[in-house]
Amino acid sequence: MTREEFIEILDREGYSYKISSNDKLVITSRGKRGINLVGSIIDDTANGGQMVIIIDEIPSGIIFQGNGGVNLSSLEVLPPDVEFRNIGEVDLSSMKLPTDLADSFNNSGDIIFSNLYWKGNWEGNIEGIDNKRLFRLMVKQEAFK
Repeated sequence: MTREEFIEILDREGYSYKISSNDKLVITSRGKRGINLVGSIIDDTANGGQMVIIIDEIPSGIIFQGNGGVNLSSLEVLPPDVEFRNIGEVDLSSMKLPTDLADSFNNSGDIIFSNLYWKGNWEGNIEGIDNKRLFRLMVKQEAFK
């Protein structure tokens, strides 16, 4: 999916965004409903109704920085240079943990993959160590293999 196609989906779904000084697309939607990018509805009344487009890819250079969770549960691959800084969980349940992209996760909530569920407030967290920092270290050390 191109960046322009992705921006069309954001516009159609009503998500706010901005372009950062280093040319990244920062999705800034506010609200408790979060960012839900599993599918997008296209009004196609000329051909008899609506059509749902499943979002199974996104372009690189995206930062999710909303107040809620991020649902990308139909995403098949996480491209490089995507970062999660949102408040809430990240649902990537159609893909396996991308060990080479551990630094992408700076969100405050849980992270869901098809092969791992990382609980943000896990009892095994070490006091004084940020839970996402621990997560990134464990991924890099291949603790989840």
